[in-house]
Order: sequence, then C-alpha cells, then structure tokens
Amino acid sequence: MMFKINSLALKLALPVVLVCGGVFALAIGRYHDVASRLLQRNVEVQAQQLLGQNSAELDSFFMPAKTAPQELARMLDHGRMDKDDLISALKGIVASNPDIFGAAVAYEPGGYVSGQRFFCPYVCRAKTGLKVVWLGSDERDYNLSDWYQIPRETGQPQWSEPYYGSPGEGADQSSRVMMVTYSAPFFRSGPKGREVAGVVTADVDIDAIAKKISAIKVLQSGYAFLLSRDGTYIAHPQRDRLMNETIFSIAEQSGSDALREAGRAMISGRSGSMRRESTLNGKMSLMYYTPVKTTGWSLAVMFPEDEYLADINHLNKLVLVLCLAGLLVLIGSVWMITRSMMMPLSAMSAAAEHISKGWLNEQLPEIKTSDEVGKLYSAFAHMQASLRDYIARLTSETAARQKMESELAIAREIQFNFLPKRLPVNPAFEAAAALEPAKEVGGDFYDCFMLDANRLCMVIGDVSGKGVPAALFMGMAKALIKNAALRDAPGAALARVNDQLCDGNDSGMFVTVFIAVLDTATGEVTYASAGHNPPAVIRGTLAESLKKLPGPVAGIMPNAVFSQAKLVLSPGDMLVIYTDGVTESSDPSGKLYSEERLLEFCALRYAATAGDFVRALMRELDEYSRGIRSDDTTLLVLRYNGIPKS
Repeated sequence: MMFKINSLALKLALPVVLVCGGVFALAIGRYHDVASRLLQRNVEVQAQQLLGQNSAELDSFFMPAKTAPQELARMLDHGRMDKDDLISALKGIVASNPDIFGAAVAYEPGGYVSGQRFFCPYVCRAKTGLKVVWLGSDERDYNLSDWYQIPRETGQPQWSEPYYGSPGEGADQSSRVMMVTYSAPFFRSGPKGREVAGVVTADVDIDAIAKKISAIKVLQSGYAFLLSRDGTYIAHPQRDRLMNETIFSIAEQSGSDALREAGRAMISGRSGSMRRESTLNGKMSLMYYTPVKTTGWSLAVMFPEDEYLADINHLNKLVLVLCLAGLLVLIGSVWMITRSMMMPLSAMSAAAEHISKGWLNEQLPEIKTSDEVGKLYSAFAHMQASLRDYIARLTSETAARQKMESELAIAREIQFNFLPKRLPVNPAFEAAAALEPAKEVGGDFYDCFMLDANRLCMVIGDVSGKGVPAALFMGMAKALIKNAALRDAPGAALARVNDQLCDGNDSGMFVTVFIAVLDTATGEVTYASAGHNPPAVIRGTLAESLKKLPGPVAGIMPNAVFSQAKLVLSPGDMLVIYTDGVTESSDPSGKLYSEERLLEFCALRYAATAGDFVRALMRELDEYSRGIRSDDTTLLVLRYNGIPKS
C-alpha cells in the first residue's frame, strides 16, 4: 500500500514523523548550542591562561628595566654623584640585569658641569664586555629625543614607543634590532622649586620577546600579537606589520568598526574579547586581549572558530546520522501500523464516494469489529438511510419553496406597479423619488400627482410589517389616499382614509402617512401627517426638520382628527420627505444614521437637482449600512423653482 496525497494514512503518519523530527532537530540544536557555549567557555579559560602566563612573563621581563633606573633616579634626587661613581652605578645596572642592553644618565644642559651642554654617560654591552659611550653632540642632541623630552616635560617615568636601533648607540653598529627605552626622571631644587635635573634610562632589546610572542601557536592556525601603547604592532606572525601598521590602520583597511573599538579598548589598558574575521587567514575567530601592566602594551590571542568547534561539529554529524536512521525506522513502523488500519477505511471511502455521486443504495462493506472503525460503519449505515429520507423531503420542500419564491416575485412586481411610473414634470418644480425594500416585498410607498393645473400632491407612507401582507395593505391604503386627496384637503383626506382603514381591520395593521399639496404659483405647501416622520426643508445652506404635527397613525383609531399646517417655499428651496428607513439605517456596529446626520447631508447638497440629491443620499445610505437594509427606505424630494416670468 502506497501513501497517497491527502490520504488518511499520510495525515496520521506525517504529524508523527514531523513531531519526532522536530524533537530530534530541537534536541540536536539544543545540544549544539550548549556544547558550543561550553567549548567557548573552555576557549575563554584557555585564552585567559595563555594571556595571563605570557603577560606575566612580559611583566617579569621588563620589571628589572623599570626598577633599576628608578632606584638610580632616587639616589640622584638626593645629590650629585661623582662621574666614576655614576659610571660604576650604570655598569652595575647593566651587569646585574641580563635583559638590559644599556643604561645612561642624561643631564640637563649645564646640569652636571657648568657651561657644558651635554653630559650623558652610556654603558652598554659589547663583544669585549661593558663599554662606556658618551652621548650628545650638535648633530645628535639627546635633549630632542622622545626618551628624554617626554619624561622631562611630564616629570613621570616613561616607556618609549618601540623603535629600531643599533645596540649601544655607536657601540656595535653592525645590526639593528627592535628596542624600547625606559626613562625615569630625577630632580633638583631650583629657583622655581623642584625641577627635572635629568633622566636615567635603560634600553631593552625586545626583538627576542617579539619573536617569542609571534611564534605562539593557538590550536592549528591561531596566533598571538602584541600592540604598543599607540596600537602599533610589536609582535605578529606577519613580520611586515611590525612597526609599520597599527590596529587602527588594519581596521580602516578592512572597514571594521568593531576592530577599531577593540583597538581603543586595548590601548586604554582594558581586557576583553570580540568575534571577528582574522586578517591573517580570513577565518572567523574569537580574539581575547589583556594589558601588559609594566609597559602599558596589550597582548592578544586569536582562536579560530572552525578549529575549536571541530570536535562538536563532527559529533553533531554523527548524532544527525543516528537521528535520520531513527526517523527511517519510525516511518517504517508508522507505515505498517497505518496500513493495517487503512484497509477497512479504504473500502468505506470507496463506498462513500459512490454515495456522494447519488448512489444512495450502494452496498456498504461489512465490518464486524467493535472498535472506532466498526462504530464508523454503523454511523455511516444510519447516515445512508437518513440521507435517503432527507433527499426525499428536500425534493418536496424545494418545490414548495420555489413556488413561494415565484409568488413573492409576482407580489414584488405588483407592489412596484402600484408606484407611479413617472413623476409629474413642471417648470415650477423638480420631483424625484426612490424606494428600496428591506425584503422581497415591503410596506413603504409614495405617490406624486397633479390635482389640477396648479396643485401638486405628494404622498409617502410606511405600512407596519413586511412581506406580502404589508404590500397588500399598502396597495389598498395608497388607492384610498389618492381618492381622498382628490376630494379633500390633506387633514380631511387623512381622516377619511383612517376611517376606511379601521373598518374591518382585524389584523391590527396600520400606516404612517405624510401628505403635502404644493401651490406651484405661490410656493405654499399645505400638509398633514398621520404619525409620520416630519420632512426636512432646505433653504440655501440651512436645513431643518418641520415641526411634528399631532395625530395618530392611520388604521387603528376611528374618528381620529388630523391637523394640518402650511409653509411657503421660495425658489431654490427643497422639501425632503422620507420614511424612517432613512434615519434608522445602521452601520455594522449598530449606530443609526440619525436625523442630525441627514440634516448635515441636506445642507451640503442644497444646490443639487432633485434627481442628483436622491441618488447621492441613497448611495450614502448604502455605503453607511454596507448594503444591509433592516427596513424599507423611501425618499420623495421636491425642489421648488417658482413660476417662470413670461
């Protein structure tokens, strides 16, 4: 049995495989994450040990070159020494400290011998032993050298930046090595108080120590490097960088802001780490750095990520292979289990497919098990019998519904036939109307007709209820109102119609009606209302509702009296008559359109023609209610133009 797309077997097996695969993936990812962090901590410990060990060695290497000049400087603070004693002290410094190549005492001009500009004995190592060299000349003025000038100006001991020099400054000029000088100032009392009298120096050959740092191997391709106080490379596997490049120039070339920030931290004497690409071999590496306290330099080591993660990556591959093998075993097991479950279900599926095509008498496969599949068989057999009965009932009900829908369509057509096909046309006015029922057949209606050559009658009504009963009651009410309006004034016409509707109205239906008669010559409008919404009058940009007239709805209370009132329209004024379906239209949240919003709309559309006004308002109501009408909506709009002058 093969798995098919969208088959139940696939839907059963796939989640199990996916969940187990996801668990395996999460476990591998978590294992890799934890192991990587542990390895990184181990690398950090190794880096700290490596940095601490080498930093301590550098401190112990440079400490004698620092303490010996300081001790001699303190001795000179107490008074001037004899020249022979001074040279003897310098020899003692060089002889007792194998890491010191040479030492000197440099005095201020005239500081040792009055009128003598230079006095600087320098004791250094030579092939034949210790050698004394006198420094200072017009061509080589030591007063201008950094090793002398900076301590003199600051009054503080100072390590010089590394430089290439000939050991002994003239003692042996055959080779040039990387050197550094420590200068400690000594003082005397002068006119201005305590003044610098000169400096004691010690020269250290750092070529060997730089080579040692450059030779440090970290894992397979990692390395160490040493920076001076201004970031210059003192030790690095690439010899061409020594004394030629700084960490900031490398950061500029590689465009690395992180390396630039690390360089600032290193020359400021801080410890730290960062992840960056090695400029030596291009490998992503972890860089750890720490200061060399004695000199203010910074020592750093680079650990390549691919090398310290090599073991964990190899182990991850092994675990991944084992997980994939486990998934394959799981897939095979799930396939065998689902295969045994799917055979009866497949038979049921085939029978269900035939039944879905209308073969309701299809013979179901017999399943006698008591498990869920057996229960499914019993339920499906019951459904088959119920479906046959339902189809029979549905056929009968559909025929009845189609008959009713046909009758409703006819009733709707009859209802709209009650409405006027065309409204009167007259130069004195413009009239327009619209009706939108809430159901197939509604209870709203309107009428607009000429009573004689100068009088226009406008009628709008709203019958209680919806559907066919409302449409029948509406047809009768509309006919009665038109007959009454042709004979009586609006108030009397409503009284006559009310009595006629009350006679035999056992159903309790009623209608709200508004009747208005316009005298086209004078603009006078006589109107009456049977419980209907008062219309709106638009005069220029001002829109207001007429005062509601007292009186009940028509069709409930016999012998009722309906008062009437008058208003005069000026040319350009509009009369907007409507049913409550306009102001009670609601948006999806249930908020009503309201009379206030209608008046605002009227004020904005005061210049529109009657037809444009009706179309615009119906369109706004449709947008406001999202096309869902809970009540019939009817509009009858009149714009009075006045009698044209002949």
